[in-house]
Amino acid sequence: MSILGIADPLRFIFDIGGFFIIYSMLSISMNLDYGFAGIPNLGKVMYFAVGAIVTGSLSLRIISEISGIPLGDFVTQNISYSITAGNWLSHHPIEAVAISLSLIGLSSLISGFVGILSSLPAIRLKETYLAITLLVSGELVRVISSYYAPLVGGTVGAHVPDFFSWVGVGRIHDLVILAYMAAFMVASYIASRLLVMSPFGRIMRAHRDNEEALMSLGKDPVYVRGSTLFVSSAIAGAAGSLYAIYSGNVNAGDFVPDKTFILSLIIVIGGMANVNGPLVGSLIYIVIDRVVRQAKFFLNVPFDVNYLSIGIMGVILLLFFFFRPKGILPEKPIVIARNKKLKNVSE
Repeated sequence: MSILGIADPLRFIFDIGGFFIIYSMLSISMNLDYGFAGIPNLGKVMYFAVGAIVTGSLSLRIISEISGIPLGDFVTQNISYSITAGNWLSHHPIEAVAISLSLIGLSSLISGFVGILSSLPAIRLKETYLAITLLVSGELVRVISSYYAPLVGGTVGAHVPDFFSWVGVGRIHDLVILAYMAAFMVASYIASRLLVMSPFGRIMRAHRDNEEALMSLGKDPVYVRGSTLFVSSAIAGAAGSLYAIYSGNVNAGDFVPDKTFILSLIIVIGGMANVNGPLVGSLIYIVIDRVVRQAKFFLNVPFDVNYLSIGIMGVILLLFFFFRPKGILPEKPIVIARNKKLKNVSE
């Protein structure tokens, strides 16, 4: 059975699931910055790229050190080394999982620190300067990784070995990878929920709504921005690492500024400052994007069909601006457990 030219509909669903997980984590990260803390982070793709680059540049090198496989020219022989490393991983499942977890953790940590460092030049200035600084920083990372070949193969890119080759091939392999990735998405969701419901979450909202009032209460906006960027960037870095592991390839050309604006669009449609909004918005975008990528083979239009999904999302965004400006899931007021008890007593 073929739907939209898809020979294997289940494989298509797996693909939607994988990218939904990645974009959900990125949207959760973006929502913490812009939705809850009011930080106009136009360089979100930078932290996503850093996570992927760390995984792409270190995966083969770490496996080479542990396995004893000689690693020669990383750039020109990347594919053959990746196949050799994948064969070794297929016989060492414990090492495979341990290395992948280490890479995700390291990618997350480095992205978190990059989040702080990239904001230092403008973190004490107004939002406009911070947004421009982060946007330029994101492009700087992309350009460096594109033209410094030893990092991730330059414009050709770098292959990432299959850390789940020990599972085998087929649908069981795909399910294991999705379950592995989903665990990180759930952890990111829980962490973001706990953060925004904590006292620091209320400080983030106060920073977004009235920075002067926050300062009058003795809170430092610079500390709030730095802390928020560290946490959100760490989540984006983990998403970048998972993207590298899932796709099996890292190419600097994938990390263009467009992805940041897509994430902004996702959280606006899903609902800003609502922990469930990124999940809803990501699902809508990924389904439209994946369907358009398949339908393009049946459409005859005088433009690149790959941009059609962005155009559709733009129309949806305009409709939301007119009819539901707060998104599908609007922001909800914070309800503290103690207040709930007092309310129940009064009733």
